[in-house]
Amino acid sequence: METLKKVVTNEYFPAAAVLSGVILFWVLGLFGGLSLLSTRQSPVTTLTWMMFVYAAAVLSPLA
Repeated sequence: METLKKVVTNEYFPAAAVLSGVILFWVLGLFGGLSLLSTRQSPVTTLTWMMFVYAAAVLSPLA
């Protein structure tokens, strides 16, 4: 319990948590994006997904 308390109160914990979340998001997005391109979908669905990924790419450095 003491070890967990030290980790959570560490000054680098928030940055490490955000970095882990961003990396997880990009890995899931990579696999999700590849499966999106391999299946046949409507152009509007593909465009919506591409806009979402673009917005995430712009906003993820802000985190």
